[in-house]
Amino acid sequence: MELSPLLEVAEELKKHLFHHVQHGGGDEARYAVLRRRLLQERRLITLIPAFLKSDTTLQEVRQRSQRLDGSSGSQVAPYSVRRTWIVEEFQPLLDLLQQPQLSTVEEVLAESLGTVDSVHVRKTWDKAIERRQVDPDGAITIARSLIEAVCKHVLGAGNYDRAADLPVLYKQAAKSIGLTDDGYADEALKQVMRGCVQIVHGVGEFRNKMGDAHGKGPLDATADALQAELAITVAGAMATFLIGVWNERKSLGNS
Repeated sequence: MELSPLLEVAEELKKHLFHHVQHGGGDEARYAVLRRRLLQERRLITLIPAFLKSDTTLQEVRQRSQRLDGSSGSQVAPYSVRRTWIVEEFQPLLDLLQQPQLSTVEEVLAESLGTVDSVHVRKTWDKAIERRQVDPDGAITIARSLIEAVCKHVLGAGNYDRAADLPVLYKQAAKSIGLTDDGYADEALKQVMRGCVQIVHGVGEFRNKMGDAHGKGPLDATADALQAELAITVAGAMATFLIGVWNERKSLGNS
């Protein structure tokens, strides 16, 4: 499997520092680029090696590594201690970044949503996937935003109220492409269409209670990764369905 861009950055930086704390030298400019790239990922801030937040140069890192066992003056920490330190500092971040990027369902949804001619839809999906493990609350909030972005994409610029809530947007988008329950004769399909409305409402309410869009009190519930994955999968399925029907209507000249 191809490495993710962030995993490549973390692996390169670890290798760079592993060599530097033993032998010195190294490319200060490259260190600055790699360090800055990781620190831009605020969602990973608790997993990024703590020293990277303060040590802006390779020299500072090397000096820190030499003092690891409390050595001072001419005495410095042995190489084995420095190597172990680098490995241990990077391991939590690498463990996360080496996890499978997508489940089978997410792969299918990503393939579909990746073809949508909307940077907002694609970026929202990517954010949801990236945050589902490290920031479940944020991922649930973004799951709702994904459906909202798709509804606005389906309706088209200028055809919706920017302040409209998600249920209103969904009803407008569904009506514009014929997804209302009265558009089907079969009772089972009517039930499915009504279920879609409930799903959208549910994702919105889930975000209100478990997402990070509102400040939380000490007794408020906190989402976990499985709940975030559920919200993302459901939102992704709804988004894919809306886009698929919309594309079909366009090809038939009905939108």
